[in-house]
Amino acid sequence: KQWYQRRVRAETRRLKLEETVTYHTLMGEVNEIEAWVTEQEKMVTQNNIGTELPFVHHQLAKFGEFKRELAAMEPLLSGVNERAGDIIEKGHSREIEIQSAVENL
Repeated sequence: KQWYQRRVRAETRRLKLEETVTYHTLMGEVNEIEAWVTEQEKMVTQNNIGTELPFVHHQLAKFGEFKRELAAMEPLLSGVNERAGDIIEKGHSREIEIQSAVENL
């Protein structure tokens, strides 16, 4: 009987550890996306269009780079949203925190 109880406790612990790894992995990706958005927000909200042609060309190049990065981030964001939904659906113990973090994105 003690052997069985230890196995049950060990399995419970393993599941909690796996759940914690899942949470931290997902939140790491959420934090990465949030940092990128904050960084890019500066460029997007910049009102200085420029008065000289070289500066305008530079700004256009930066905007083109932004659009490429934005397109590259979309699959990551979709993946995070999908995984968060799956995790929440499975009844993760931190589902409220996960929901809140993903909604803030």
